[in-house]
Amino acid sequence: MGGLERHAGIRLTDRKGIGTATPLARSVLPGAPLRWGEKVRKLPHDIRKILAFAALLSAVGILGYYLYYNTYFGLNLDQKLTKRTENIAQSVYLMCQATDQVMQKHSREIVRGAQDVLAAAGFNLGPEENPFEVFNPYTGHPKKIQLHRLQMTRAEPTDDQGTAGLAALTADLERITGGRVTLLQRMNETGDMLPVCMAMDEARKSRTSSTYLPARGPERRLDPVIAALLRGETYRRPEFFDGSLFLTIYLPIRAAEDQDLLGAAAIRVRDQSLVRLHQEIIDIKVGKTGYVYVLRGTGPDAGQYLISKDGLRDGENILRSVDASGRPFIKAIINKALSLKEQSARVSVPSTHERYPWKNPGEERPRQKLVALVYFEPWDWVIGAGYYEDDF
Repeated sequence: MGGLERHAGIRLTDRKGIGTATPLARSVLPGAPLRWGEKVRKLPHDIRKILAFAALLSAVGILGYYLYYNTYFGLNLDQKLTKRTENIAQSVYLMCQATDQVMQKHSREIVRGAQDVLAAAGFNLGPEENPFEVFNPYTGHPKKIQLHRLQMTRAEPTDDQGTAGLAALTADLERITGGRVTLLQRMNETGDMLPVCMAMDEARKSRTSSTYLPARGPERRLDPVIAALLRGETYRRPEFFDGSLFLTIYLPIRAAEDQDLLGAAAIRVRDQSLVRLHQEIIDIKVGKTGYVYVLRGTGPDAGQYLISKDGLRDGENILRSVDASGRPFIKAIINKALSLKEQSARVSVPSTHERYPWKNPGEERPRQKLVALVYFEPWDWVIGAGYYEDDF
């Protein structure tokens, strides 16, 4: 009997070459009459130890695979959901980009017509200073200032303040553009702008009391509208006005003689492409109950809902909202989105994420929400696409 046969106690063949087996061999071969427990007990002690160790290894392997499988695919689901919301936010960004191009084409005739009216009017500052009461939009605090009133050089005013001239100009701009017009006057070297004649004023009289548009807010960011006007550029963006979104076009008003920036004309028009975009964003669903929303990113209206869930809270400012722990999470969302500007040169549509509890009107308690964020800088829009974690 060979060494392997002696060690196992198995004789595979007899001298005549006919296959036979010892009782031990028969006990471990298929078809043996002994039960498995009896078979194991018949095995040598060393073999039983090896089999027990192998069984333990198998159990540990199965448990490890189970844990790995569940952990891996659990993380993978979370990653897929996160990626999905990111893709939705980036898609909305591209929708805004396409709409911006369309609105620029639509507004070219409006801009040309308005520029012709402004050029024909000519502007300078009146010889006498006039009192104004102005309000800081961040604090609400009033202060009294003196300004040389904006007036038209090619129109004879009917009174000493030239209010009729500005009122007539506003009416002409509204007739040509089909929009609603506000005239703003530059207050100082910084570039703060004060509304001095608005379309919804009675008889379009010039204002002596109004909330001004600061060039810089408490965080010292230069307002994008003011920045464009100081460069002498036209600026367009959607703004919430009188209960809905309007395309607002800011045109610089320059002095007739030295071309210094004296103010601006803000023209608000309804644009059907913007109306469609608003509805398309509202219609987007993320998961079962998630949705897309848009906030103003900077300026006095930072944190204002431009597009909310089902449009129910459009125009509401939620900048000071805090979560269950008291954290001002809307400020955190906006700051995260604004920081994406630094990545825009490296990534086509950079995005980030934020997790927070949120309670919609009609819901009993806040739910944990994960939102993907992008920042559409041309409009100063913070775009969030979010889902509730208990939807999955």
